[in-house]
Amino acid sequence: MKKATIALLLVCVAVFAQQKGAFTDSRDKKTYKTVRIGEQTWMAENLNYKSGKCYGEGGKLIAAPRGKAPNAPKKTLSDDEIQVNCEKYGRLYDWNVAMKSCPSGWHLPSDKEWQELVNFAGGDEVAGKKLKAEIGWDSNGNGTDEFGFLALPGGKGFESGGFANAGTHSNWWNSTEYGSYGGAYYRAIGYYENDVFRDYLNKSNLFSVRCVRDEVHSGKVSGGKLTDSQNGTVNEVSDEMFSDSRDGKKYKTVKIGKQTWMAENLNYEASGSVCYENNPAYCSKYGRLYDWNTALKSCPSGWHLPSKSEYEELDKAVGGEKVAGKKLKAKSGWSGWDKEDGNGTDEFGFSALPGGNGYPYPQGGFGNIGSFSYWWGANEGNKFLAYGREIDYHDDSANGGNYDKSGLHSVRCLQDKK
Repeated sequence: MKKATIALLLVCVAVFAQQKGAFTDSRDKKTYKTVRIGEQTWMAENLNYKSGKCYGEGGKLIAAPRGKAPNAPKKTLSDDEIQVNCEKYGRLYDWNVAMKSCPSGWHLPSDKEWQELVNFAGGDEVAGKKLKAEIGWDSNGNGTDEFGFLALPGGKGFESGGFANAGTHSNWWNSTEYGSYGGAYYRAIGYYENDVFRDYLNKSNLFSVRCVRDEVHSGKVSGGKLTDSQNGTVNEVSDEMFSDSRDGKKYKTVKIGKQTWMAENLNYEASGSVCYENNPAYCSKYGRLYDWNTALKSCPSGWHLPSKSEYEELDKAVGGEKVAGKKLKAKSGWSGWDKEDGNGTDEFGFSALPGGNGYPYPQGGFGNIGSFSYWWGANEGNKFLAYGREIDYHDDSANGGNYDKSGLHSVRCLQDKK
């Protein structure tokens, strides 16, 4: 009887971990298998969107595995062979391109999201075996594919133009950067081992991309609404996107209490606004940065830059200023300089991300991405200062204060009251 119960539990776990489906990318109509693993929904195939390169495209193939590649013979692939690689393995992307290549509703997973997958699959030492496909890996390096992830060995590409390790290794970018090194984290699986390897490399390398679906909110959902059990606030999480008629960009929205907010930072290219470090990949993830005078007039028609009292109303709706930071921060993407976990619970679908800031003249420059978020408010303090809000990785609170108007901060737009 005991054995039967255990067997039944194992079957239930397997079913829970393999809620399979499909997703069609509206940009090119390609359809991808999807799979629910734990609390995450992943594409069960590598991304094959045109912004990347097919294995072997425009370069020479390095044909030997396990450190022997530098002395191996090189060859070029035919157009047909290159196309087969694309269809089988998806495309390869440098990190900056990977950051903005997943379709709407999906994103490049963070290092923490990858670790959540690895932990669910049994931990670093065995997850590789369990995530690898049952066929397609050279030298009898196939896996058991216990979760429907279907990992295939798509190889990698180099900035110099060469390619290596298709059939033996798979490498996937993370969205998490590696400190001041200028690199980013990635995950890898090899044909000869059972583990999932974690390291960082220069962003110019070409790796595969596995997209994970955005989680709009967490908590108890009833009738399309999210209810906060602590204070009874009911929040309508909208499946509809707001489209900015000025540039066609679309934004998620969320109703928290009596307010409707954009659930993403504004990414409208107003004159004078910039991307963090002038890198468009940061704009795609965190939105643009604005000085205060530009921020005042940057929200689209029907929306506005929130006032100090409107921010305070938001705080009250989520439980107060002392806990608002924790509840409004996204569940991934926040860390300190020492890589301390600073993520939130995102209980209301606000999904605050640490977009950093730009310093006012004469200091100039940028800082704090991954650790702090700053948003402008509509209230003017004096000739030089204006109200702004701050959430950081090491604090549960949301804080307000006056900032130099020439500084560069993010913008969250609030819908006008009807």
